[in-house]
Amino acid sequence: MKSALVLSATLLGTVVAAPALARADQFEEAPETPPLNGKAGNVAIQFDLLPLGHVSFKETTLNGRPTDSLDLTTAYGVGIQLNYAVSTHFSLGAAPRLVFNVKADGDNAAAKEFDLRARATLHTASDVSPVFQFFAFAEPGYSYYFVDERDWPTGVDTPTGPVLAFGGGFNYDASSSMFVSAEIGYQLGFQSIRSMARDADFGFNYLHVGLGVGTRF
Repeated sequence: MKSALVLSATLLGTVVAAPALARADQFEEAPETPPLNGKAGNVAIQFDLLPLGHVSFKETTLNGRPTDSLDLTTAYGVGIQLNYAVSTHFSLGAAPRLVFNVKADGDNAAAKEFDLRARATLHTASDVSPVFQFFAFAEPGYSYYFVDERDWPTGVDTPTGPVLAFGGGFNYDASSSMFVSAEIGYQLGFQSIRSMARDADFGFNYLHVGLGVGTRF
Protein backbone atom coordinates (compact mmCIF):
# COMPACT_ATOMS: atom_id res chain seq x y z
CA MET A 1 0.00 0.00 0.00
CA LYS A 2 2.82 2.37 0.93
CA SER A 3 4.57 1.63 -2.37
CA ALA A 4 1.38 2.39 -4.28
CA LEU A 5 1.04 5.79 -2.57
CA VAL A 6 4.66 6.65 -3.34
CA LEU A 7 4.18 5.65 -7.00
CA SER A 8 0.99 7.73 -7.27
CA ALA A 9 2.69 10.80 -5.77
CA THR A 10 5.60 10.42 -8.16
CA LEU A 11 3.33 10.18 -11.20
CA LEU A 12 1.30 13.21 -10.04
CA GLY A 13 4.44 15.29 -9.58
CA THR A 14 5.62 14.35 -13.06
CA VAL A 15 2.30 15.37 -14.65
CA VAL A 16 2.29 18.73 -12.84
CA ALA A 17 5.93 19.56 -13.53
CA ALA A 18 5.97 18.58 -17.21
CA PRO A 19 4.06 21.63 -18.56
CA ALA A 20 6.15 24.01 -16.43
CA LEU A 21 9.39 22.48 -17.72
CA ALA A 22 8.09 22.67 -21.29
CA ARG A 23 7.28 26.37 -20.86
CA ALA A 24 10.72 27.01 -19.36
CA ASP A 25 12.43 25.26 -22.28
CA GLN A 26 10.32 27.24 -24.74
CA PHE A 27 11.24 30.51 -23.01
CA GLU A 28 14.94 29.71 -23.02
CA GLU A 29 14.98 28.67 -26.67
CA ALA A 30 12.87 31.55 -28.03
CA PRO A 31 15.12 33.70 -30.24
CA GLU A 32 15.31 37.43 -29.72
CA THR A 33 13.71 39.67 -32.30
CA PRO A 34 16.58 40.52 -34.65
CA PRO A 35 17.21 44.26 -35.02
CA LEU A 36 17.38 45.72 -38.53
CA ASN A 37 16.28 42.48 -40.22
CA GLY A 38 18.83 40.31 -38.45
CA LYS A 39 21.85 42.57 -39.04
CA ALA A 40 23.07 44.92 -36.35
CA GLY A 41 24.64 47.66 -38.50
CA ASN A 42 24.16 49.59 -41.70
CA VAL A 43 25.95 52.23 -43.73
CA ALA A 44 24.33 54.50 -46.32
CA ILE A 45 25.04 57.45 -48.56
CA GLN A 46 22.33 60.10 -48.60
CA PHE A 47 21.61 63.03 -50.91
CA ASP A 48 19.80 65.99 -49.32
CA LEU A 49 17.79 68.79 -50.89
CA LEU A 50 17.47 71.82 -48.61
CA PRO A 51 14.67 73.89 -50.20
CA LEU A 52 13.91 76.15 -47.22
CA GLY A 53 16.49 77.94 -45.13
CA HIS A 54 16.72 80.91 -42.83
CA VAL A 55 19.62 82.68 -41.13
CA SER A 56 19.37 85.12 -38.25
CA PHE A 57 22.30 86.98 -36.77
CA LYS A 58 23.16 89.38 -33.99
CA GLU A 59 26.33 91.43 -34.25
CA THR A 60 28.06 93.24 -31.41
CA THR A 61 29.70 96.47 -32.61
CA LEU A 62 30.58 99.87 -31.21
CA ASN A 63 27.16 101.08 -32.32
CA GLY A 64 25.18 98.45 -30.43
CA ARG A 65 23.80 95.00 -31.20
CA PRO A 66 21.65 95.07 -34.36
CA THR A 67 19.60 92.01 -35.27
CA ASP A 68 18.67 90.90 -38.76
CA SER A 69 17.46 87.82 -40.64
CA LEU A 70 17.56 86.61 -44.22
CA ASP A 71 16.06 83.78 -46.25
CA LEU A 72 18.53 81.28 -47.70
CA THR A 73 18.43 80.01 -51.25
CA THR A 74 18.01 76.30 -52.02
CA ALA A 75 21.06 74.27 -51.02
CA TYR A 76 22.01 70.63 -51.53
CA GLY A 77 24.20 68.19 -49.68
CA VAL A 78 25.65 64.70 -49.51
CA GLY A 79 26.31 62.71 -46.38
CA ILE A 80 27.14 59.32 -44.92
CA GLN A 81 25.11 57.56 -42.25
CA LEU A 82 26.59 54.82 -40.08
CA ASN A 83 24.24 53.10 -37.62
CA TYR A 84 24.63 50.25 -35.14
CA ALA A 85 21.65 48.70 -33.33
CA VAL A 86 22.23 48.60 -29.58
CA SER A 87 18.75 47.11 -29.11
CA THR A 88 15.76 46.03 -31.19
CA HIS A 89 14.40 49.56 -31.45
CA PHE A 90 17.38 51.86 -30.87
CA SER A 91 20.50 52.63 -32.90
CA LEU A 92 23.51 54.89 -32.43
CA GLY A 93 25.88 56.15 -35.08
CA ALA A 94 27.25 59.09 -37.05
CA ALA A 95 25.89 61.27 -39.87
CA PRO A 96 28.49 63.69 -41.28
CA ARG A 97 27.27 65.86 -44.15
CA LEU A 98 28.66 68.44 -46.60
CA VAL A 99 26.23 71.13 -47.80
CA PHE A 100 26.81 73.24 -50.92
CA ASN A 101 25.40 76.59 -52.10
CA VAL A 102 24.86 78.09 -48.64
CA LYS A 103 23.95 81.73 -49.32
CA ALA A 104 21.23 84.29 -48.84
CA ASP A 105 18.74 85.05 -51.60
CA GLY A 106 20.31 87.47 -54.05
CA ASP A 107 23.93 86.82 -53.02
CA ASN A 108 26.49 85.77 -55.60
CA ALA A 109 29.04 84.20 -53.24
CA ALA A 110 28.15 80.84 -51.70
CA ALA A 111 29.67 78.99 -48.76
CA LYS A 112 29.98 75.32 -47.90
CA GLU A 113 28.84 73.86 -44.58
CA PHE A 114 30.31 70.74 -43.01
CA ASP A 115 28.17 69.13 -40.31
CA LEU A 116 29.92 66.64 -38.02
CA ARG A 117 27.00 64.93 -36.28
CA ALA A 118 26.18 61.94 -34.12
CA ARG A 119 22.89 60.13 -34.84
CA ALA A 120 20.40 58.44 -32.50
CA THR A 121 17.51 56.55 -34.11
CA LEU A 122 14.32 54.96 -32.81
CA HIS A 123 12.94 52.46 -35.34
CA THR A 124 10.43 49.68 -35.77
CA ALA A 125 11.61 46.07 -35.64
CA SER A 126 11.55 43.60 -38.52
CA ASP A 127 8.49 41.81 -37.09
CA VAL A 128 6.34 44.92 -37.73
CA SER A 129 6.93 44.81 -41.50
CA PRO A 130 9.14 42.46 -43.53
CA VAL A 131 10.40 45.22 -45.86
CA PHE A 132 9.71 48.61 -44.21
CA GLN A 133 11.36 50.11 -41.12
CA PHE A 134 9.99 53.45 -39.91
CA PHE A 135 12.21 55.67 -37.78
CA ALA A 136 12.64 58.97 -35.95
CA PHE A 137 16.06 60.48 -35.45
CA ALA A 138 18.02 63.19 -33.63
CA GLU A 139 21.46 64.41 -34.74
CA PRO A 140 23.46 66.67 -32.41
CA GLY A 141 26.76 67.92 -33.76
CA TYR A 142 29.04 70.79 -34.75
CA SER A 143 29.20 72.77 -37.99
CA TYR A 144 32.01 74.47 -39.89
CA TYR A 145 31.65 76.98 -42.74
CA PHE A 146 34.07 77.36 -45.64
CA VAL A 147 34.01 80.66 -47.52
CA ASP A 148 36.20 82.01 -50.31
CA GLU A 149 38.67 84.41 -48.71
CA ARG A 150 37.84 87.01 -51.38
CA ASP A 151 34.25 87.12 -50.12
CA TRP A 152 35.02 87.35 -46.39
CA PRO A 153 36.50 90.16 -44.26
CA THR A 154 40.20 89.84 -43.55
CA GLY A 155 41.03 88.71 -40.02
CA VAL A 156 37.52 87.47 -39.22
CA ASP A 157 36.90 83.79 -38.58
CA THR A 158 34.14 82.00 -40.47
CA PRO A 159 31.11 80.82 -38.46
CA THR A 160 31.27 77.61 -36.44
CA GLY A 161 29.00 76.20 -33.77
CA PRO A 162 26.62 73.50 -32.55
CA VAL A 163 23.74 72.13 -34.62
CA LEU A 164 20.76 69.92 -33.82
CA ALA A 165 18.76 68.08 -36.48
CA PHE A 166 15.64 65.96 -35.99
CA GLY A 167 13.03 64.26 -38.18
CA GLY A 168 11.71 60.94 -39.41
CA GLY A 169 11.46 58.62 -42.39
CA PHE A 170 11.56 55.00 -43.53
CA ASN A 171 13.84 52.35 -45.01
CA TYR A 172 12.71 49.92 -47.71
CA ASP A 173 14.58 46.62 -48.10
CA ALA A 174 15.36 46.05 -51.77
CA SER A 175 17.13 42.78 -50.86
CA SER A 176 18.40 40.96 -47.79
CA SER A 177 21.36 43.35 -47.53
CA MET A 178 20.50 46.45 -49.61
CA PHE A 179 17.94 49.15 -48.77
CA VAL A 180 16.78 52.56 -49.90
CA SER A 181 15.67 55.29 -47.51
CA ALA A 182 13.75 58.54 -47.43
CA GLU A 183 13.56 61.11 -44.65
CA ILE A 184 12.52 64.65 -43.87
CA GLY A 185 14.09 66.74 -41.14
CA TYR A 186 14.95 70.17 -39.80
CA GLN A 187 18.29 71.42 -38.50
CA LEU A 188 18.81 74.27 -36.05
CA GLY A 189 22.15 76.07 -36.06
CA PHE A 190 23.86 77.98 -33.25
CA GLN A 191 26.94 79.30 -34.99
CA SER A 192 29.08 82.29 -34.04
CA ILE A 193 32.24 84.22 -34.91
CA ARG A 194 34.61 85.80 -32.43
CA SER A 195 37.32 88.29 -33.32
CA MET A 196 38.91 91.47 -31.99
CA ALA A 197 36.92 93.54 -34.46
CA ARG A 198 33.44 92.04 -34.00
CA ASP A 199 31.42 89.29 -32.36
CA ALA A 200 28.35 87.83 -34.03
CA ASP A 201 25.90 85.01 -33.36
CA PHE A 202 24.35 83.20 -36.32
CA GLY A 203 21.53 80.73 -36.71
CA PHE A 204 21.59 78.77 -39.98
CA ASN A 205 18.36 76.74 -40.03
CA TYR A 206 17.40 74.35 -42.84
CA LEU A 207 14.61 71.98 -43.81
CA HIS A 208 15.90 68.97 -45.73
CA VAL A 209 14.48 66.08 -47.73
CA GLY A 210 16.87 63.15 -48.09
CA LEU A 211 17.07 60.05 -50.30
CA GLY A 212 19.64 57.37 -49.63
CA VAL A 213 20.87 53.90 -50.48
CA GLY A 214 22.74 51.61 -48.14
CA THR A 215 23.77 48.14 -47.08
CA ARG A 216 23.43 46.17 -43.85
CA PHE A 217 26.24 44.27 -42.17
